Amino acid sequence: LYWLAINREPTSASALCEDILNSAEVEDVQESLELLNNRSLVQSIAGVYYDLHPVIQEYVSNCLVNKICEEIECRDIDLFHAIALLKSQSRDYTRATQEKFILQPIKRKLTRSREIRGRGRTINRLEEILRSHRDNFQKEEGYLAGNILDLMICLDADMEGRDFSNLCVWQSYLRNQELHNVNFSHSDLS
Repeated sequence: LYWLAINREPTSASALCEDILNSAEVEDVQESLELLNNRSLVQSIAGVYYDLHPVIQEYVSNCLVNKICEEIECRDIDLFHAIALLKSQSRDYTRATQEKFILQPIKRKLTRSREIRGRGRTINRLEEILRSHRDNFQKEEGYLAGNILDLMICLDADMEGRDFSNLCVWQSYLRNQELHNVNFSHSDLS
């Protein structure tokens, strides 16, 4: 459901499999989507594409935002690592919707949370998570570094001299961003 909420448009089972980190089988994803369709949580388009009903889309997006904020506050980053908050290869209007309904609410919630107050503290927390990830899971496949980069850009962080070297920086949208002296050496930018 999270991936359907992120995609924000009808998506095939095979496209969902490409996004999921633990190499899900298309047949398993297709079966899950059919079960969700039978329960009216997703809508099927010709049995090939699936999308969330609008009210479910809103609910799942809110759950996603809350879960990501909780993980950042607690530094327990399971979902934050496993999904892309923004998909760089999406159409412009879809990416704008992802920013509006996922990134911006995360930004607002984090900068107002009891645990992390303010933009600067949020940026510091993201840097801590990135450092810890680099020290412990260098080059591990996932969306964490890309998500952190997208959130830092959303927070208008000064990106000069940031270090994203030796990391998988997946699905980060970098078009028209000033990234002077940002270190991406030996990073996987696929």
